[in-house]
Amino acid sequence: MKSQQQSVKFEQAIQSFARCEVDMSAAARYAGISVYHLMVELEKRDITPPAATEKFMDGLKTLVETFGGSQALRETIAEYETQLSATQPGSV
Repeated sequence: MKSQQQSVKFEQAIQSFARCEVDMSAAARYAGISVYHLMVELEKRDITPPAATEKFMDGLKTLVETFGGSQALRETIAEYETQLSATQPGSV
């Protein structure tokens, strides 16, 4: 029974993290596992922390603004940001 309860808590923690309701540390603590174990499971499920994606996009935009970039790259960034904002919790 304890194993089933742990499994349910584990799934709830992952889903809460995926919906940006909790950070990685809180999700791991709730599930009773290490942050590393949670990170491994998130990677298996292809769940990327939203902040990592946003930071990457911000860095890419800064590089394009600083060093220039093709129109195609600028359009790709704009398209990706539109898709990203549509998938963020709370967006309409």
